[in-house]
Amino acid sequence: MDTMTTPNGLSFFNGTPCPIVSKNKIPFEKIAMDMLKAGLKEYSIKELKKIHYEQMVDMENSLVKICKRDNGLTTDRNIKKWLKLGNSSELEAETLWYTNVYILLKLKVIENDNNNGMVFITTN
Repeated sequence: MDTMTTPNGLSFFNGTPCPIVSKNKIPFEKIAMDMLKAGLKEYSIKELKKIHYEQMVDMENSLVKICKRDNGLTTDRNIKKWLKLGNSSELEAETLWYTNVYILLKLKVIENDNNNGMVFITTN
């Protein structure tokens, strides 16, 4: 029996999952901690919370707006539009989404609940 694992889990913000789920492990936890350490050299915790929260609001809002035309579905076409709007590759967008959610969890801006956070699954 084959088992498909999502090595990065699923990442949610405001009830919206990251539309890109790769099978390649992304070290978003390390990236997030490195970003926080670097950010603290220039910004306060309060400012970092605001920066990462607003970035996620923008990412999520643009995705929802694009997908609204298709009854909220994240089709391949809509994902491509979203990536083009953000001038991002799939890897860049996925990494940014997962990293920001992880940072917001660490800074206690969001809780790991039914609308926000990370879920790790294995399916058969």
